[in-house]
Amino acid sequence: MKKSSTLLITVLLACFNAFSSPAGTITLITSNLYIVNANGTTTLADGDLTQYDTSFSNNIDALDARKMSNPGENIGMMRGTGVFAIERRHTIQNADTIFYKIWNLASPNYQLAFSPTNMAQPGLIAYLQDSYLHTNTPVSLDVPTAVNFSINADPASTDMARFRLIFATAVGGTLPLTFTGLKAWQQNTEVNINWNTASENNMKAYEVEKSTDGLDYESIATVKANNLPVNNYSYTDAYPATGANYYRVVSTDLNGLNKYSSVVRVNIEKGFSLMRVFPNPVVNNTIQLQVVNQPAGQYHARLINSFGQLFADKSFNHTGGSGTIVVTPAQHIPNGIYRLEITGPSGAKTIITVVF
Repeated sequence: MKKSSTLLITVLLACFNAFSSPAGTITLITSNLYIVNANGTTTLADGDLTQYDTSFSNNIDALDARKMSNPGENIGMMRGTGVFAIERRHTIQNADTIFYKIWNLASPNYQLAFSPTNMAQPGLIAYLQDSYLHTNTPVSLDVPTAVNFSINADPASTDMARFRLIFATAVGGTLPLTFTGLKAWQQNTEVNINWNTASENNMKAYEVEKSTDGLDYESIATVKANNLPVNNYSYTDAYPATGANYYRVVSTDLNGLNKYSSVVRVNIEKGFSLMRVFPNPVVNNTIQLQVVNQPAGQYHARLINSFGQLFADKSFNHTGGSGTIVVTPAQHIPNGIYRLEITGPSGAKTIITVVF
């Protein structure tokens, strides 16, 4: 632990003990900033605390302690034009917010740790809002919660006002939608995207967005919202690009307001290519031929049975990359097993077993 951080925490605890709750019941939440070391351990860098009591005022007064900056990492709470290490506020009625100021970040990985004392009350919830990742992470008011975050070359990742802790109750209005998890992984030739939500209410739909550079995103799917207390959604990207694929989910409520999830990345190795029929068995007498990372040129597809009888014959020009080619036989195909032969521009032949 840094010497300056140790001194600061000692001062905070001394100030806290000097101004304990007049009612005798201590109600507070501490917010500590930790450095996450390369071996996974953590080092305390700085901290602050907010105490609540009916005798305290939300106005800035002598019971609030201003932040004393140190040479290392700093965390404080912004209120008005000042930054504070200790705030004493009136008991939360319907809603409240702690606006953090965090600066002098020098390591790539950090952790915010929240420790509540007598904070839980019926209907009250808390969540940490990250303006950089556009996420809302639930924070328990019963037990400690730790939230890891990282910084990078993007100046927005070190924005001093990146985080705030928001308190809300059902009495004060609809509880905010929370993305509780987003993950994506490669499975065979595709990428599966899965996300979870909580406190979902009056939501319209979710847009799955994709980017190959992490900057410009486009929608690849729309998923209808379930509006249940806890939800699990998934989507499969059948045409991931070679290299980096970035995914995020955007929620839209009935009023047209949007909220963004965090971003996940899946890397597809170069040289990954294939051709396949999906779905297989074929539906509605129509073959959907998926080509992934194939060279441009003229292709020729033939559908034949085990006796060599021809049932479909199609030539098509592929512009390169990935896409879907529809092959519709001129006649109804009897149930059975067939071979789809695709000859590429180089003369190489691919044979796919197709079930009707």
